[in-house]
Amino acid sequence: MRLLDHFIFRVLTIVLIIIDLCIVTVAIVIFETADDATDPDVVQRLNALDIVALCFSCYFIVEVSLRIFGQTCVTRPCLLGTWSLLYRW
Repeated sequence: MRLLDHFIFRVLTIVLIIIDLCIVTVAIVIFETADDATDPDVVQRLNALDIVALCFSCYFIVEVSLRIFGQTCVTRPCLLGTWSLLYRW
């Protein structure tokens, strides 16, 4: 829990959200300004941006899952009968 509430961790998450928004914006601009959307070069760039955006999405899902897990295990014992490892950090 201490790690998830740390100031640097929250700042890093906000920076990653801003970077993710920039990547999505760049992908939209590339798609809209392309003369031929089926051009292999354009498709390759869009696929690369999609993969990066998917990695950011996975990070956010893991972060939210850890936050939910940490919040529930801190307020009451986990199902295994021990306190959360996140609380010990």
